[in-house]
Amino acid sequence: MKKLLLVSTALVGVAMLSSPASAAVKLDLGGFFRGYGVYADNNEPANAALPAAQASLHNFEFRRDSEIHVQGETTLDNGLTIGAMTEMKIGNGSNAIVADETYGYASGGWGRFNLGVEDGAAYLLQVAAPSADSNVDGLRVNIQALNPTQASVPAGLFPTNTLANSSTFGSGILQYAQSDFRNAERLTYLTPKFSGFQGGVSYAPQNGFTSNIGGMSTDRNSPGEVIGGAGVTTAGYNDLWEASARYDGEFQGVGINLGAGYSDSSLSQTPTTAMVSTLAGGSYFLNDGVKSYNFGANLAYQGFSLGGGYMRNETRRIAQTLDAGDLAANEKSGDITRDTWVVGLGYDNGPYHVGASYLDQQTNYDAIAIGANAQNIAATKFDAQRYTVGGGYTFGPGMTFRGAVAWGTFDAPGAGAANDNDFTQVTVGTDVEF
Repeated sequence: MKKLLLVSTALVGVAMLSSPASAAVKLDLGGFFRGYGVYADNNEPANAALPAAQASLHNFEFRRDSEIHVQGETTLDNGLTIGAMTEMKIGNGSNAIVADETYGYASGGWGRFNLGVEDGAAYLLQVAAPSADSNVDGLRVNIQALNPTQASVPAGLFPTNTLANSSTFGSGILQYAQSDFRNAERLTYLTPKFSGFQGGVSYAPQNGFTSNIGGMSTDRNSPGEVIGGAGVTTAGYNDLWEASARYDGEFQGVGINLGAGYSDSSLSQTPTTAMVSTLAGGSYFLNDGVKSYNFGANLAYQGFSLGGGYMRNETRRIAQTLDAGDLAANEKSGDITRDTWVVGLGYDNGPYHVGASYLDQQTNYDAIAIGANAQNIAATKFDAQRYTVGGGYTFGPGMTFRGAVAWGTFDAPGAGAANDNDFTQVTVGTDVEF
């Protein structure tokens, strides 16, 4: 498979050198601006372990998300299109300009190749459910008021994305985009559409960025370790594969969108018995890659749309469950899983849009236990639900005015009611694409 991948990459390089261009490179400038006023009410319960900053959350803020996109593209005499895209985040949360995605591409009647930091095939072909406001309840969420207590939430779940160095388990955002290890140098191939069908595959040698010059990068050979359930060191992952398929069609006036995707990865180093034996009570190593898959479907008829999706994410952890004895026999593993369900309903009439959605996300950490012992780790479960209603008005090309109300709950059944949280969120804003 790796030899086939290298041959495919070489063929793309040869094609890029063939035939002189019939026209100069066309340079385009684009991007978006999203600006919102956000009212949020987190009904945190009384909790002695609640951090002081958590106990005095703002109720109203302005939120902004801005990007600039620079794209250069040309089409050769043989019909081959060659281009490059750079997307830069502009002062989102700071005054910094940060590169978000940078990749080159080649496309023709045979399909398309992307090479660089860009989402993989699983996300690019994923089917989204109808939403009230895609920035609030879409595949990827830019605004979320939910901010639950930290007392019994494992490191990496809220609010940062560190666990497994993956946007899957590391993110506490209520979304369902299948975009594991977004910041990775990957090669993606998308087939052309045949009778509404399209497929895609992606491969990245490792997670994270690599140097643009110098020798080969060093293996990230340290498995992630959670210390006492409070901190995490980044794990290294190899061979990040993705595959997906999608169908877009129509039957007797009903629009149909169907899609599915799968992604897999491997740890660069699994923890040894000697490493596991050093763990204190409540600590663990990750000992498996991150696997994810999704299914989505959407139907549309005379302005109405109804759809839903499901995403499953999986990894494993390992710990020492006894203080002495046969160390190898005392190693026990448990799954970490996340199941996300979403269903949405929408209606579009000219420039007007209204929609509603429901999302349920359950994250489960299996127990690691071998009888009564201080090293045992109890099972942990988190269940978040979000309801959203809202609408929008298109007042110009690429320009929409939007408003939505979202509410829901965050429950930690194993940790007791002291860690639950109800939330309400009201957003009013504009989304300008240019």
